[in-house]
Amino acid sequence: MWRPGDDFQTVDSVGLFETEMYLSGMHGGHSGGKTSSFKRCLFLNLIGRPDIADRLVAAIKTRPTPLCYLHLLQGGGAIQDVEADASAFGCRDWDFACVITGVWPRSEDGTETARSAVRWVYSVAGDLLPFSSEAYGADLGPDPRDAALAAEAFGPNRLRLARLKHSMDPRGVLSYACPLPKAPKDPKLIILVTGEICVGKDYCAKIWVSMFTRCIQENITTRVASISDAIKAEYAAAAGADLGGLRLNRAYKEQHRPALTAFFQKQI
Repeated sequence: MWRPGDDFQTVDSVGLFETEMYLSGMHGGHSGGKTSSFKRCLFLNLIGRPDIADRLVAAIKTRPTPLCYLHLLQGGGAIQDVEADASAFGCRDWDFACVITGVWPRSEDGTETARSAVRWVYSVAGDLLPFSSEAYGADLGPDPRDAALAAEAFGPNRLRLARLKHSMDPRGVLSYACPLPKAPKDPKLIILVTGEICVGKDYCAKIWVSMFTRCIQENITTRVASISDAIKAEYAAAAGADLGGLRLNRAYKEQHRPALTAFFQKQI
């Protein structure tokens, strides 16, 4: 979109926002109150490729109202200055954000004109989705048509966000946000520590648990489960022994080992 360069202004940071063409000069401006709009956004690379360029041109040719448009925002190399896991938006390899915007007169809210503009947005988004790096997730909601876009939102952070959503909002109070998958059941790794008597199996297991907890960035739960814990608890209750000593004091455990072994043999 081009216009004469006769309206230059010197503005501060707030004024820069107010005078940005997308917000102030298109379809009445963001505060004009004359139009309604519906948007979805995809991140694209190499928009000059024929298969992408042809789809962009076709989108403009099929727009249902003259107010509908595509806004291509160049991200530039600065997008890659932020690590993928530094924010929710993990896709950092795009050149242009393509904002697909359906616009109609506010007086026609709820009419076929408005509905056709929304359908156009979803149609264009679906057409461009296979060629995109990611869909912008903050626009998405519970509409079933958003499901395909949500599946491509947030890049490598999607499952991480799903876990956070499940832990912070287990009852689904925030149901109108971007649809995220249910928190997956993580595969459970069980490390079986075996060895002869008195070689330090429990000691090694506790060290490994502390290392997993301290060194792995993912939010995982680790714990030690001793096969003999249940037998020790039953023996302590039956014999009046100190359960803490049986678990933590090797000398005390060795004193009770013959009786503990006999008690175990009776259980099997």
